[in-house]
Amino acid sequence: MKVVAAALLGLCVIAADVGAQSRGRGRGAPPPESGDVDLSALRDEDLALALTLRANASADKPDEEIARAVNGLVTTSPAALLGQLPYSTVDQFETAQARLAAMLDDARGPRATAARGLEALARRNRKLGRLSDETLELLKKGARWELPVMKMPDDEPIARESFAALMAAGVLDGPLIEAALGEDSSEFRRLGALALFGTGATLTDQERTRLVRTALEDRDYTVRYDALRAWIRRETPANGCGPIAEALGDQSLHLVLAAIDALGDRCVAGDEAEALTSRLLAELRTPPDIGSWHREAHALVAVAKRTPERAAMAMGTFRTHNVWQVRMYAARAAEPLKDVFTLQKLAYDDNDNVREAALMPLQRLAGADSEPAFIAALGRNDYQLVLTAALGLKGRAADKYVLAAVAGALERITAEKKETSRDTRLALLERLREAGRSQAPLFEKLLGDFDPRIAAEASAALRGMGIEKAAAPRPLPRVVRPAEKPPNPPLLARFELDTGRFFEVHFDRAVAPLAYQRICQLIRDKYYDGLTFHRVVPNFVIQGGSPGANEYAGAARFMRDELSERPHARGTVGLSTRGHHTGDAQIFVNLADNRILDLEYTVIGAVTPGQMPVVDAIQEGTRITRVQLLPDRDARR
Repeated sequence: MKVVAAALLGLCVIAADVGAQSRGRGRGAPPPESGDVDLSALRDEDLALALTLRANASADKPDEEIARAVNGLVTTSPAALLGQLPYSTVDQFETAQARLAAMLDDARGPRATAARGLEALARRNRKLGRLSDETLELLKKGARWELPVMKMPDDEPIARESFAALMAAGVLDGPLIEAALGEDSSEFRRLGALALFGTGATLTDQERTRLVRTALEDRDYTVRYDALRAWIRRETPANGCGPIAEALGDQSLHLVLAAIDALGDRCVAGDEAEALTSRLLAELRTPPDIGSWHREAHALVAVAKRTPERAAMAMGTFRTHNVWQVRMYAARAAEPLKDVFTLQKLAYDDNDNVREAALMPLQRLAGADSEPAFIAALGRNDYQLVLTAALGLKGRAADKYVLAAVAGALERITAEKKETSRDTRLALLERLREAGRSQAPLFEKLLGDFDPRIAAEASAALRGMGIEKAAAPRPLPRVVRPAEKPPNPPLLARFELDTGRFFEVHFDRAVAPLAYQRICQLIRDKYYDGLTFHRVVPNFVIQGGSPGANEYAGAARFMRDELSERPHARGTVGLSTRGHHTGDAQIFVNLADNRILDLEYTVIGAVTPGQMPVVDAIQEGTRITRVQLLPDRDARR
């Protein structure tokens, strides 16, 4: 098996490291040197295989996992991959552009994929050059449905991806955006609204205002949402906050909350200010103990910014509320109110997310008097809270009480032997490094840690003290479950919510076979039952599956990246990570086509298209009551 793996990995010599570069934050790999990518020397299938294998393999992966990853590889087109590579020379950029443009111009080619590749090429390589006039003209024809034989509804992805590429290149104009806003596809119309929000368009002020007003009247909430963002960002200085106030009555709660948030900062003076304040105050009611608390909680934060004295009158009800998320928003509102009393109370709340929300505002307002709350936080079990406390105690390692609390937290969390504690332990190590040579015995002990990253940091810390000792990590043994006969038909996951609704995720076993096995086992173990969707970003993602309802709590063992050419389109489901191979079993659902996530995060499958309205309605704190595995008779073989 090692011979097979070595032979396949040999394909990656030229392209592997640059492929790793394309995966984004936290990877820590060096930039490619000139000449690393020689497109003419790689056959299409070699390039696709090299990048895909590199995404699925790592130095510490057992041979059995390498074999399963290799066997799960699918034949891929290189078009999207060509756009994602981080080129280092103009020649490389131009070669990729020529190949992608030729694919777009070929009626028999993968036109939509080629346009998506050009979008990535333009977005990722701005320092190397711009798309040529010839390529831009091709894309404009694509966006206008004018490429040869573009007639059928099935060609809509070509037009939409061409439009996105033009937006990445910064060359959209009024007629193109207006045409996009008139398309039948809501996803296409949303791109038009997004262009009005961003900087990828050349418009007069009058054109933008007219088009934003058009998009605000769209029948689809996703279009209205980005149009509202465009109005908030670009129109309020000259045209006021009328559309924002109107959005308070929108049928979509996403728009309502965006409007409430915006009114905390916009139009605080002038003729309409008093009326807007009254509208906002009407939202400041006591949140219910059961049901949606979102309008009232967002209103508290907005009113705290706009009219602090009125928010202060309501604060008592919010900081003692039975729903912990309401108390968390109270902590966010307390800072603009300069309400140290509330922050001191919430910094010792029963819920760790509330504590975490209170810590940094308390430090900014109370200074050194906040230190006991930070020390107390180090004694808690939540990784996000401990990480925030460690960051907030920067420069305080000389204090013996701080040092003891940091060392104790590190020892306790290390003993838990959870790979997903990495970020928290790294923050604690950074504080201990500030204490200097006195901590050398602790760092020497960590040279043999189960996490190679922690062991490497311990070695680096000792080196800074003048002690040369190499890291010798001892990774945790992998638990190999008995082989099971693959179910036929394969399985899907039904997520049942506390709203009484559900949605189903169809796994893509060809793209992410390891994730399929791992998540199915977690579902059998009832891991997801009772957890929540703690992160909701409209027109981007919803994210859930955290035992602590935050970004830093997940399953104990990391999951492997299984990156592929499958795009992060609306409705696809991905694995959340904080670096290479650091999936913690948290999942996210793409609420839009998120091109910036392609080849960055594993796509494990997709939601049944007809059930996306259920996903669109999910709000922060929506609870997953149960996840069931059911036969998926429609799965791709």
